[in-house]
Amino acid sequence: MSENIPPPSTTTDTTRGIPYYEKLKRDLRETLQKKRALDKNMAALEDQIYRFEASYLEETSSAGNIIKGFDNYIKGSALLGSGSTGGGGG
Repeated sequence: MSENIPPPSTTTDTTRGIPYYEKLKRDLRETLQKKRALDKNMAALEDQIYRFEASYLEETSSAGNIIKGFDNYIKGSALLGSGSTGGGGG
């Protein structure tokens, strides 16, 4: 039953009272400011990623991309390959 014994009374005023509360409040403010800065940074990165993805999809729409597939790119390569190699056997 040693878990029911209260802690020794050697605690200082740094863990109780108004100074401790003010310190916690200051720490909370600082942490919230850091969180807001990180949120802004993450939002900017997400916007940048969105713009890069949109650019990629627009630039590769005719040849093929990860969404549409690469069939047009493969067909285009096959047609170029067969057109340049045919006609030499006669």
